[in-house]
Amino acid sequence: MTTLRLLLVLVVLLASVSDVKAGTLTVLYDFQGGNDGSYPLDYGRLARDASGNLFGTTQFGGSCSQGTIFQLTRNANGSWTESVLHTFCGSDGSVPLGDVALDKSGNIYGTTSGDGNGTCGTVFKLSGTTLTTLHAFTCLNDGGKPSAGVILDSRGNLYGTASNVFEISRSGTFSVLYNFCQLPGCADGSNPTGGVVMDIAGNLYGTTSNGGDLTCIYAANGCGVVFKLSKTGNSWSETVLHTFTGSSTDGANPFYASLTLATQKINNVRALVIYGVTSAGGQQGNGTVFEMLEQHNGFSFLVIHNFNCCFSDGTAPVGTLTLANGVLYGTNPQGGSNDSGAVFKVFRKNSTWQESILYSFINGTDGGHPYSGLTIDAGILYGLASSDGGQFGNVFQLQP
Repeated sequence: MTTLRLLLVLVVLLASVSDVKAGTLTVLYDFQGGNDGSYPLDYGRLARDASGNLFGTTQFGGSCSQGTIFQLTRNANGSWTESVLHTFCGSDGSVPLGDVALDKSGNIYGTTSGDGNGTCGTVFKLSGTTLTTLHAFTCLNDGGKPSAGVILDSRGNLYGTASNVFEISRSGTFSVLYNFCQLPGCADGSNPTGGVVMDIAGNLYGTTSNGGDLTCIYAANGCGVVFKLSKTGNSWSETVLHTFTGSSTDGANPFYASLTLATQKINNVRALVIYGVTSAGGQQGNGTVFEMLEQHNGFSFLVIHNFNCCFSDGTAPVGTLTLANGVLYGTNPQGGSNDSGAVFKVFRKNSTWQESILYSFINGTDGGHPYSGLTIDAGILYGLASSDGGQFGNVFQLQP
């Protein structure tokens, strides 16, 4: 009887580990920690070209151990091959943390968080095998140490964050569009760790990790804001769309993730919808997914999911959300049934937002602790695990 009971307990325990694997996860490439790269963070998400190839960065590894730009190519037999497109060696930058952007010609744009001629990070362009440093930060008036990638507009101008919001014009001119902490108590925000996104009118949207409400219990220097930058003539002005308070109906400290924009038809008028995540705050203090809907006098704000943390839900999301067919997909670096991270979706059912875990990582051969968001293609999700069984991370696909 005792043996039977032990076996039943073992079956229950094994089921509790595996029952959250609602999706089928396949590792496409396992980083080896050498010249191929190691420990991908890529806080945005993998870039994808028209042929289905995937592009990203690793923060370490490569021949100089200071990070890489890589490509994954799908072979005819369904396998994938990794190619290192560039290895950073210090003078050209080091430790890329953000994702990359592709233009129509196949050029790759991104940032490094360290080194470069200014010692405070770079913005780069990779054309074929030639890397060009578009700007080397000095950590002075131009900012520095960017942790997010850049975006391109239709004219080829680049936009990003590096303690400020900056632009690099198609002709190569670097300009600071907005410096934070211009208002008392940094009410306009400070420390923008995520990137910016652009609407069809050319306005920029983003978050700051700090500033705003200095009474927020999660950080003495404030719990961050959602902001909008608008251009009038040759100057840009900031509007704070939401200030995070850290309350049970709010969030706090949106780190690294960029916002996700959509539109929604309300009374025959197209309204802008903003989705994002916070790494703290909410009902359990473990972070939130939020929705902001454009109104005639500003934006409404609604928490659509509160993370409950470990062994049932995820916690502390920092990767950019992906929206597909009305469903939001994202990752948690911690939490899940094994506290090694999870892939989740947030969706409407009967006019109510719900969340479900698509996969919980074991941090074994499947990987663990995903900081990056997800890329979707034909219903299949692609992402990065920053580690795997104490090793160097991987690129995975998940069939929900």
